[in-house]
Amino acid sequence: MRTGWVALLLAMVVTLAGCFQVDQVVKLSEDGSGTVEVTTLLSDAVTEMMAGFGDEAKGPDGKEAPKKEPFDEAKLKEDAAKMGDGVEYVSHEKMEKDGFTGVKAVYSFKDITKLKLETTPEMDGGQGDGGDKKEGVTFKFGESAGGNPLLTVVMPKNEKKSEEPASASAQKEPSAEDLAQMKQMFKGLRFGISVEPDGDLVKTNSEFVEGSKVTLFEIDFSALLENDAKLKELQTRKPESLADMKALVKDIPGFKLNLEPEITIEFSGGE
Repeated sequence: MRTGWVALLLAMVVTLAGCFQVDQVVKLSEDGSGTVEVTTLLSDAVTEMMAGFGDEAKGPDGKEAPKKEPFDEAKLKEDAAKMGDGVEYVSHEKMEKDGFTGVKAVYSFKDITKLKLETTPEMDGGQGDGGDKKEGVTFKFGESAGGNPLLTVVMPKNEKKSEEPASASAQKEPSAEDLAQMKQMFKGLRFGISVEPDGDLVKTNSEFVEGSKVTLFEIDFSALLENDAKLKELQTRKPESLADMKALVKDIPGFKLNLEPEITIEFSGGE
């Protein structure tokens, strides 16, 4: 059985630690075209580390290679192809925020049904080909019974792994040192995907709506890091499904987790 959302989220935490922030915002027109704004931020410490890789590297002529830029235009253009057929790079701008540095890149698409957004972002190539194939967020588009544009967002599978004996999954309670390490690792970690249709929002089954913006999911560890009891629970309970994870963090701000396998968004369309 495929691993669920929580396995994907926890894998992202381990891979990216607290050095990464990614927000993907889909802006959708009534004809199914639109743009995706991808804001990607690295902590300044990681940015400096990546830039420093060029200090020791040597080119073919024996001279020092130029420092590596974490977000260059060529890489951003390559990313467009990974997002689906017909997705094109439009522009980008550099950003700095609260000790993080990165870019906001804008991509255009003509048909949202060909768009795919990753739920576990890769940094400079990710983990290679050895791991399981990632599931992404995909889209269907049509009309509602009332004739309005209707977007259906297909979320990744939310299944538990096969049951394990309780003794195999039991974890000891983390020590004060373990908690300190967790806080350092999770510090600044944020990831989210949302949709902003052009026009008035008519109806959606997402729990998380602000104006016309519909959040598909969002994780932000800022508040969780202030709650030692919940951090210990996260370590010891080992949630295996999105429902388990949602129950664990239900009182913690910064976690918006939809349980529905499909999120529907009906909107009126722009004028």
